[in-house]
Amino acid sequence: MKKHFFIFIILIFLFVCPTLIGCGQVDFKTHAHTYISEYRKNLFVAKTGNMFITFTSGERESDYDLTGYKTPLVDFGVLTVVFDVDIKDLLPSFQLRVNDKNYSGKLEKNPFDNSYVYDIETQVNDNDDITLTLDDFEQSLKLVCISSEWKSTWEDAVEIFNQKYLKEVASHTKQGEFLGEIYVKIVAENKNLESVSWYVLCVCQDGSIYACLINPNTKEVLQN
Repeated sequence: MKKHFFIFIILIFLFVCPTLIGCGQVDFKTHAHTYISEYRKNLFVAKTGNMFITFTSGERESDYDLTGYKTPLVDFGVLTVVFDVDIKDLLPSFQLRVNDKNYSGKLEKNPFDNSYVYDIETQVNDNDDITLTLDDFEQSLKLVCISSEWKSTWEDAVEIFNQKYLKEVASHTKQGEFLGEIYVKIVAENKNLESVSWYVLCVCQDGSIYACLINPNTKEVLQN
């Protein structure tokens, strides 16, 4: 009788463990938002002879800090303009129209790469109609969502990352809880957006860091 009971317990264990993704592994596909500290879900672009414009939106930590501990998220919608000419101390005025809503202000200079940015603090959808007007340059440009043509989403990128680092994620999981946070960004080799990739960064509470680049169309892991 005891032998049969022992076998019964073993069978239960074998059936239950796979549902827990390896007994100790976190199912990021189902619980992606639980451990996400930033994700960028789309990318819009426009280009002229003297400037390159991008717009990306999603959510990120209100208290942005790579500590391994997730804090509450806020919406963002970041407009970035890179000029091919020196505009000196000018902070260009802009109007950004998203469907029927207008956002306006002055671009702020990023001292790290000399781009000009502004956060409208709002997410947009891939099919939204977005137009940027720069009064100082008498330019009005329609932005096109290039990410809508990709074969993967940011959630797919998280799942691909999870599959690559199954053992590492499991080693940072305690009682079913992952001890870390994940950032999903969109990166490129240069300002012309050549070789665009998902960049998934994992920061654990003990300081361990894991990351990879993922091709958004082939879903291939490009770099550890």
